[in-house]
Amino acid sequence: MDEQKIRQMSEKNVIVGILINPENFFEAKNILRSEDFSDFTYRSIFNAFENIISEGEAISLDNIISRLYEKDNQIHEKIVNLMGETFDYIDFLSSCQRVKEMSRKQNLLEVNKELEKLLKNSVDIKIDELEKLYQKTLEKNIKEEIVENGDITDILDDIIERKKKYENGEPFIEIDTGYLSLNRYTNGFHRGELIILAARPGMGKTAFMLNMIIRQIKNGEKVMIFSLEMSKKSLIERMISMISGVNLQKIRRGNITENELENIIKAFDFLDDLKENIVIIDKSNMTINEIKIEIRKKKQKDSVDIVYIDYLQLINSNSEYNNKNVEVGEVSRISKVIARELDVAIVMLAQLSREVEKRTDKRPILSDLRDSGEIEQNADIVLFLYRPGYYSEIGQEINTEETEIIIAKHRNGPTGSIKLYFTKDTLEFIEYEEV
Repeated sequence: MDEQKIRQMSEKNVIVGILINPENFFEAKNILRSEDFSDFTYRSIFNAFENIISEGEAISLDNIISRLYEKDNQIHEKIVNLMGETFDYIDFLSSCQRVKEMSRKQNLLEVNKELEKLLKNSVDIKIDELEKLYQKTLEKNIKEEIVENGDITDILDDIIERKKKYENGEPFIEIDTGYLSLNRYTNGFHRGELIILAARPGMGKTAFMLNMIIRQIKNGEKVMIFSLEMSKKSLIERMISMISGVNLQKIRRGNITENELENIIKAFDFLDDLKENIVIIDKSNMTINEIKIEIRKKKQKDSVDIVYIDYLQLINSNSEYNNKNVEVGEVSRISKVIARELDVAIVMLAQLSREVEKRTDKRPILSDLRDSGEIEQNADIVLFLYRPGYYSEIGQEINTEETEIIIAKHRNGPTGSIKLYFTKDTLEFIEYEEV
């Protein structure tokens, strides 16, 4: 097969790979630009992908056709033919890299032609012109490889600012976790980070998430919640119980006193006053791409500091893999990319494997995450929630339990653990300093 046919096939594989699984676009975007495609149709389709995503919409067949139909009234037929052909397994990443490699080679060939023309037709060859031509080529081929990190002096300014805050007794906290003891380990959460909060079912992951959120919106943080399991109503009821101090079951049954009702109304007023700081999306079966689109839409209208996703294993990967571990790993990897690309912190809840239950010591360890793909590798921080009282004998009445938040991984700082009190009636996690 000649080189042009290989290039055509590689370009086709990239386009089809994205049409089959739109989340592949984000992989391709890290490598390719529309001008890397030699085929005009493929170039137009990839450009449509870029425009659709930049406008916060989802890649779909209808979306692509509606954008390209005016320029090419046969675009529907062309895409249907592409999708209808029988393809062998597509190594998507290799296809992207091959397209980029051939594009760069073509750029160099074009420069070679320009140089040859210049050398043949110019009596007085100016070295400066040759250097400019070479420089132009190098910039075109290398510029996309460079990640812009800002001026180095900006980093120095940031360090000096932290020093000033420290000397004034002001801790440098980018996004407050809501808990002083957790902040001491992490210096808060940070934009661009992926934080995993993991535990066995029933340990209180969602409750701890809501406790952090209540404290964060009170501090002025802008929060988004994607709840794939629990309804918005259920989340709000839980928050009202935490804020008001009224037993959650009493709120659900309605057997509340006048004094408790007054506290509940105050709790609703509290949330209403801070409603601009919180967005709850309770759609099930979302893909990670749909989550990204919703975050982007919100950021276009307002700021977003931190995103919570409850929970990882419920995200629809839309993957061609028939391996849940691989799919979960892929979702966590894409989530890390989203955190960096959209400049938000992402806290993703996750279920731990059943291996925990088989051990005498049931405190979670990092190997409990490895059964779920590449989560540990992709995360900047891994938090485990562990309540020893959960494993107490059935029937034992414990209203307040000591809870351990284990910082099992911290890419940029120390690991360790903190102790909190958990109150079953109101699902509150309280620091020792607050008791």
